[in-house]
Amino acid sequence: MSAFHRRRFLEGSAGVAAAASLGAGSALFAASAHAQTLRFRPEQGARLRVLRWSRFVQGDIDAYMANVRKFQDATGVEVRVDNEGWENVRPKAAVAANTGAGPDIILSTNDDANLYPDKLLDVTDLAEYLGNKYGGWYPAVQQYLRPDGRKWLGLGLGASGSLIVYRESMLKAAGFERFPKDTAGFLALLQALKERGTPGGRASCARWCCCPGSFPRRCRRSPSGGFSTRSFPSSAGCS
Repeated sequence: MSAFHRRRFLEGSAGVAAAASLGAGSALFAASAHAQTLRFRPEQGARLRVLRWSRFVQGDIDAYMANVRKFQDATGVEVRVDNEGWENVRPKAAVAANTGAGPDIILSTNDDANLYPDKLLDVTDLAEYLGNKYGGWYPAVQQYLRPDGRKWLGLGLGASGSLIVYRESMLKAAGFERFPKDTAGFLALLQALKERGTPGGRASCARWCCCPGSFPRRCRRSPSGGFSTRSFPSSAGCS
């Protein structure tokens, strides 16, 4: 594998799950059309190396590798997938960015692409093609992966949902008729709850602002005593 500019693959992999990752590295694909279809032709003997986190459940890697095989069958491009522990992906990605050697595609999280933006392939044409085809991108994805409002550093892959569980009676006792929809209101609610001696709590990895492309949800206790959930509007993502 040569330098990072070799990783043209991301511009031509609109239908592959692996494309929803950080861009990195030759004109592996030469564009044959940039219209509605955005087709690319693989170079002779092209190969790809993908770095991703190791599975949490077996079905994850099974589905992923099934897509990889379909891509290989369709394009003739050999794909190597390296699975690493979640905590090892970020340092390995940083090494690849600094040395120009290693994976061509990296599946990572949060703001990793912003740590080495000059080392990544510009995937704006692909991101815009996918957005136009499938109905656009959520604002949170754009804030992470198109920070200047123009150039896309990578493609959103997905996110975990977050649930906020609360008692309506506690909210009303703290002076709130409904759960806040922004971080400023959330902070005010927690401060009010603390003053009443009923402070809020968070799990170790819980967060108000979720991964790019996430769909935050909230959960409340219904009058019958059970819990019900309602979705936040998409604009309530990280801001």
